[in-house]
Amino acid sequence: MNLQNGSSDDHRYSLELSDEELKRYRWMATTAVESEGEMWHAAGLQAGARVVEIGCGPGAILRELAQIVGESGIAVGVDADPLAVSMAQQELRGFDHADVRLGLAAKSGLVPESFDVVMCRHVLAHNRKDEGERILAHLVSRLVPGGCLYLADVDYDAFRYSHSEPDLNDLEEHYIKFQRARGSNLSVGLQLGDLLRANGLEVERYICGGPVQQLPLGVRFPGWAAREAMMAEGFATPSDIERWNAAFVRQEALGQGPLFFPLGLCIAFGRRV
Repeated sequence: MNLQNGSSDDHRYSLELSDEELKRYRWMATTAVESEGEMWHAAGLQAGARVVEIGCGPGAILRELAQIVGESGIAVGVDADPLAVSMAQQELRGFDHADVRLGLAAKSGLVPESFDVVMCRHVLAHNRKDEGERILAHLVSRLVPGGCLYLADVDYDAFRYSHSEPDLNDLEEHYIKFQRARGSNLSVGLQLGDLLRANGLEVERYICGGPVQQLPLGVRFPGWAAREAMMAEGFATPSDIERWNAAFVRQEALGQGPLFFPLGLCIAFGRRV
């Protein structure tokens, strides 16, 4: 999800959008609907609700939100990447009550106190801690009294995949080093409850972990989408990328993707009282 605070060029979002990445986003949206549906409803996502997704990327989750709130509701997506906005607009064709716009996480341009639910997924981990604090303060200010801020983020070290490819482990190690060198808050999932409370919200749900999932064929790890940024910043070489791609090809030749153990997926929502 490309929505940085915009305070520095060296911390721009690193996962490049592509048809391959869109497939990963759509898979993530499907699994989120299946595993988080009850929490979405408890947070206020229902027919007639006004919801905004901050860092909507190519719109896979936003499409699901638009379906839930229906024509009597409003679904808005915000992202800093013009390509992501364009892709999300295509994803939302036929949903006249949904809209996507360019904006920054801490300067969205949205009217204060205008949404029942503000959703922010996998944005904070791609920002430094101080940027994340500014983002959250801004998002809380967009909530109506009684509205919920719904956060999904990661403790990245806790993710596991079932494969036998050392080169894919190597990709993950390079990716983590790359993100940490940028100052990305890769363990922010463990802080979500404290962050909600620090912004005056009453925490209603906070969970970590989720059901084991099998990656569909063609869906690759997030580090693969960051390969160009890693190479540009000295954390990968062309030969690294060749090795990693070959490992993915070998894995895909087995006819199924690896199992994904989302132990580090953390979800929390807090209500403005």
